[in-house]
Amino acid sequence: MLATRQCNNGALPWKTDERDDLCCGSKCNDQLSVSESEYNKCCTCNSYTTLAGTERKLEIEYFSVTGQVFVIAENAFDNSDVYKIEQTNGYMTDIPSNLCNWDHYSNWLDIYDSDLFNMTMFWSNIVNINLKRNKIRHLPDINCLRNLDTIDLSFNALTLLRNNSINLLTKLRNLDLSFNSIKDMDPYVLSQPTLSILNANLNNNNIEHLDVTNCFSLKPFCYINYNSNTINSFVNQDNFTLNSSMQYGPGMVGLQDTNLQQWPDLVDLLNLDSLTQLGQLIQFGFDLRGIKLKCDCYLAEFSDLMEDLQKSLWLEYFEVLCTSPQHLEGRLAYLVKPYELVCNLTLSEGCPKGCSCVDQPSNNTVFVDCSNLKLDRMPIQLPYSHFSKYIELNVSQNEIRRISNATYLTSLTVLDISNNLLDIVQYYTVGLLANATLNISYNKQLRMIPKSFQSWDICDINMDYLEFDCNCTMAWIDTWLKHKYCEQAKLFTCLVPHYGLKNATEFRSNMLADCELRKTVFFIWYFIIISTTIFLAISAVVVYKLWYEILIICLRIRRSPIVRHTEFDYDAVITFNEEDDGLRKWVATVLAPELSRDGYSVFLPYKDIMYGTERDGEIISVFDKSKTFILVLSKSYFIDIENSDRSWTENEWKYAWNQFKSYPMKNIVVINYDYISSFEVPQRQISAFLRVGNVVQFGNHDNNIVSEVKIHIGPPITQNNIGLENKKPPKSIVQYNIGIENKKPVFKDHFSFPTLTLIKNQKVVPYHELSENESEYAESSVGSLNDIFLASSMKEENINAKHLSMPFNICPRRKATEKPKFVRKCCSHKHTDFESQNHTKTLNIHK
Repeated sequence: MLATRQCNNGALPWKTDERDDLCCGSKCNDQLSVSESEYNKCCTCNSYTTLAGTERKLEIEYFSVTGQVFVIAENAFDNSDVYKIEQTNGYMTDIPSNLCNWDHYSNWLDIYDSDLFNMTMFWSNIVNINLKRNKIRHLPDINCLRNLDTIDLSFNALTLLRNNSINLLTKLRNLDLSFNSIKDMDPYVLSQPTLSILNANLNNNNIEHLDVTNCFSLKPFCYINYNSNTINSFVNQDNFTLNSSMQYGPGMVGLQDTNLQQWPDLVDLLNLDSLTQLGQLIQFGFDLRGIKLKCDCYLAEFSDLMEDLQKSLWLEYFEVLCTSPQHLEGRLAYLVKPYELVCNLTLSEGCPKGCSCVDQPSNNTVFVDCSNLKLDRMPIQLPYSHFSKYIELNVSQNEIRRISNATYLTSLTVLDISNNLLDIVQYYTVGLLANATLNISYNKQLRMIPKSFQSWDICDINMDYLEFDCNCTMAWIDTWLKHKYCEQAKLFTCLVPHYGLKNATEFRSNMLADCELRKTVFFIWYFIIISTTIFLAISAVVVYKLWYEILIICLRIRRSPIVRHTEFDYDAVITFNEEDDGLRKWVATVLAPELSRDGYSVFLPYKDIMYGTERDGEIISVFDKSKTFILVLSKSYFIDIENSDRSWTENEWKYAWNQFKSYPMKNIVVINYDYISSFEVPQRQISAFLRVGNVVQFGNHDNNIVSEVKIHIGPPITQNNIGLENKKPPKSIVQYNIGIENKKPVFKDHFSFPTLTLIKNQKVVPYHELSENESEYAESSVGSLNDIFLASSMKEENINAKHLSMPFNICPRRKATEKPKFVRKCCSHKHTDFESQNHTKTLNIHK
């Protein structure tokens, strides 16, 4: 810590936040009687240290012809002394290499004795560096000189300033970098919180774009001098924003004789809400003498500030004069009236070609004049302003036919489209122009205006020299003129049917006698249209919800009559969940056998597809040759296919459904085995079939399940049945099918008369209706009948293939563990007797 000495020559001690070793010049003593703030302002620019003039000089030693130097001490270090480095008008190209040992590029430490040039102990006591008028090219990191008070590097060759070169020099008061070649400065070179520079001189450099952070300081300062630079704009590279909780300055920023012409938009540049906020945060001004200031809309924001703030920013005694526009040339900038500060916008700023665009911030409006340019349409876009919100657009004296739906319409406060070829005003345009005053006068082709105008004040519309067709469509203007009447309004004239031309104020809606009738007709048509629309919508929903039901009904109507079709190989294909044991047993022992017994050719996929054959391919082939698809529907049919190996159930249904839709002679029959509700079925086509299709409910009270299935299938396709209804069968063949129930057959060779009689009269009757003798006879006849059928089968194996084949696997419909409810009088054989026989036997009976 350096010792503090006394002030002399009548000067008073003066302190800053960082220093208590300063003196305020004696000429500032009279400011104490004025105010403390004025005294501090004076001391800021006239202070000096108590150690001024007592510094001991350190010498400079060149060690390279390129201008590299060392600092050396002739005497031993004394901690009570302060030192300065002074070498002017020399050939130094760099700051001495052993100051903070910044030079990492040369090998001087390897060449020379480090003890000879070790200045580490001196660093903290160096308070002044004066190296003006040398050839120094850059300013390195010299933050080790923590008590440095003044540095003068003027008239050197610096080109760049980094913000880490002096940022930790908390006691640095004076920085002179004038008359260098500095072109670029990092942000915050002068305004970091650790710095308290009172005077910074950077005049006569080559700075073009000045960062705003190098114009501000949180602490009082005297003067930051950028005079005679080439500055033409301000930038904010790090998006700096003034902190509203802090006070900046006071101080002065010199920008004399720079290339500034247009003052920046400080609100946008500093991210402020308004320029008033700038006045609340800073207490310094700008010295703009000698700049060619353009007094335009960029200065307009200052005109609204308080008078004292204007003076502090512009300092009237500096006489900042306007140099343009011509009518303001030579006038003091701060005395120009706000309405005089305007900007003439160019084509590059969005002004339409040929138009005149003037931005006047004092009115918050951009005036765009595109009149008398022979335009046939409105401008596509209008200029954007940083200062004004609204636009006045004049497109009068052109050839425009429509008010285009442009985005800028909502920003218009005035639209003058008079003296054009306007023939219609769209209703949506009226809403977009709600904030505007509209002039549509002298548009002779305009015969009516939309009803949406009835919310407007008539004073906001100029309709002079317009002639409207006041018919039923315009009847509303009677009420509009009464409720929105404006004495100064320029109104139209009305051409009224049967009354001729009338002034707008003379028009009455009761002059239009036929409007009520038209209104009634309109409402009738309106009701019809609405009703039709609702009906169609409901119909569409119904059709969408019941599409498959409607389709199935239409396909059933389209179906050919139930007749025999010889082009099919199979009467029916039966599909079901073959993993359901109970269901598989019923299909194998009841449904399929009874259909086969009556001559129907039935295909069971799980039994009739050869082992190892690809199932889907075989099914497609069989479905093409089948007349009817029988689906035995059970709850297990809808087991999640993704979690099982039964994808074939889904495929079989798809094949059947597609063929049902495509071929009128084909049919689908659903047997509802588990009494499933249509609402429980996830498949929409099957669900629809349960509601309107060919459905046989399992276990119906008449116990005629198979009979119902036969009805839906129709006659069997077997060749031997063709024409038997009206044709006498061959005498050599006994038919056990439709059409021969009443024919009395003649038996020979194998059957005795009682047995033949039993077979001829076979029928199914309830078991409890049999007499005791009949029951005993039925039970005793089972064995003899089996023997007869087996003997007959073995004997007739070699009969010609054209003889009729009849099914042999006739079986009772009963469970193995229950007493049968129905028996045949001719036979009561058990299913197990014939279950292993999956073929039919041929029986020829000769006369």
